[in-house]
Amino acid sequence: MADYELARSTEELAGLSEIVAKGVIVDIQAGPVAGLPDDDFSDIEMIVVALGEAELVQGKLPAESDGRVYFPMISPGDPKEFAKNIPLGSKVVLYANRIVNTQSDGDIPLSSPDAGRPKGQPVFRASHPQGLIIDVSPDGSGELVWPEALRWASAPIENTLPGGKELGSGEPAH
Repeated sequence: MADYELARSTEELAGLSEIVAKGVIVDIQAGPVAGLPDDDFSDIEMIVVALGEAELVQGKLPAESDGRVYFPMISPGDPKEFAKNIPLGSKVVLYANRIVNTQSDGDIPLSSPDAGRPKGQPVFRASHPQGLIIDVSPDGSGELVWPEALRWASAPIENTLPGGKELGSGEPAH
C-alpha cells in the first residue's frame, strides 16, 4: 500500500512536471547531507545522479545547464556501491521539477548543497514518487524499477514516457 496518491497516467505525471527527460546515467557522485546542525543522528546522505544523452520530451533545461540533468537520491551507501547495482549507462526516465532552494530540503538544512554536481548547475527532483524510472536490466531490455515508489515492470522504458501506459505495479516483475 502506497503512502501517496498513485498517478493514474503518464500524462498526469507530466502535468506535475516542468521537465520529462529520457537519458542514461553518466555519473554518480556523493551529494549533500540533509540533517539538523550538531545532530549526526538525523543526517541523511544523498547521491547525485547525472543523466546524460538527455532527450527532453517535455520542457527545456535552463540556459546555464551543461546539458545534463542532475537529481539527488537518498544514498544507499557509497556511490560506487550504487553503481554496482545500477551501473553507468542505465536508462532513465525522469518526470521532474527544478529545486530552486538548494540550501534546504523542506525544513531540513543541507550541508554542501552543491555537492555532487558542477557549481551552478541546476538540480531537479522527481515530481512524484512514480516520476523516476530506471531500467536495471544489464542489457537495457526493460526490467524497470520505480525506486521511490517501490514499483516494478517488465517493459520498454519508452512505455513510461507521456502517452505510454506503463506505471509499474506493486509486485516485482520477476
